[in-house]
Amino acid sequence: MPRLFFLIAPILIVHLFSCSSDSGDNPVVLPEIIAQPISIEEGSDQRPLFVDLRLNKTSEEQVRFFVSTENGTAEAGTDYVEIQGQEVVIQPGSSKEEVRIQILGDEEAESDETFYLNILDVEGASTSMPQVEITIENDD
Repeated sequence: MPRLFFLIAPILIVHLFSCSSDSGDNPVVLPEIIAQPISIEEGSDQRPLFVDLRLNKTSEEQVRFFVSTENGTAEAGTDYVEIQGQEVVIQPGSSKEEVRIQILGDEEAESDETFYLNILDVEGASTSMPQVEITIENDD
């Protein structure tokens, strides 16, 4: 009986290691979209704000999603130009894309105002922060 164990044990060990995690059952870990809250001085005229949307790692596949703005204390048409359903594509091998939002400045004294950029319908990536807070700092 001990001889049989010594003959079978190496075969079992080899079999166990050959059935390792390389069998294709590994879950795919998607890149994650990351965006930080951002602030901009209001100014007295129209000016662009660029919001960087980054991946935590490059992807071999295309990453596609849509962005829309949402009012907070800042209002579309008065404080910024609204975006609805703008497509954003990050090409394979790249890790960043930016969204341009027009800020509408004025000379009115007011408190700082916020609005949001929502990240929607993500394909090829994940996001734990689907909303970016944008602050327009009063400079009047």
